[in-house]
Amino acid sequence: MYKKFSLLIFLVLFPFLCIAKEKISATLQFPKKIKSDKEFEVLVKISGLKREKYDLKLTLKKEREISEIYNSSTKKWQNSLYYLKDEVFGPNFEKSYKMRIKGNYFDTEGKGELILKLRQKGKIIFEKREKIEIEKGEKKSKDFLSRKNLEFKKELESNFFEKIEWSKNWPILILGLFIFLAILAFLIKSQIKK
Repeated sequence: MYKKFSLLIFLVLFPFLCIAKEKISATLQFPKKIKSDKEFEVLVKISGLKREKYDLKLTLKKEREISEIYNSSTKKWQNSLYYLKDEVFGPNFEKSYKMRIKGNYFDTEGKGELILKLRQKGKIIFEKREKIEIEKGEKKSKDFLSRKNLEFKKELESNFFEKIEWSKNWPILILGLFIFLAILAFLIKSQIKK
């Protein structure tokens, strides 16, 4: 009687066990100690996903989110408060990410948390937290401005001059130069008359 009852329960539960969701698991490989003014890498490995796309968020938190992540799609650093859209595709995923602490937090030190979140259709479906030690870097928070200026200068140099096609726009540039010189001559002439 007991064996028949056990067999009956097994037969009833077996289909549910077969169609049960796979359990998502993730590992994060990163330096256990980082300097607040240096970039660091985090290797993300995720398994147990469906064959679908997921948004990924990888952030460093110490009371608040203090990190930036390099977005390889846009080729720019972005605040790691935001998700990388459609970044992950299952069933298995592995990728290395460059991260850094935001410049205005260079003075940060102590224990922090590295947080991985997966989101699908606006709902967080997985979260993993790991402890990380932050050591104060040599740079100060004021170095943040010089880093931003350097990034702006690089972006300006790479984008601005690539977008201007001098051969097509030279008549407009010469016309603009003549208008500028005419206005300058008028201003100088009006100042001399006074």
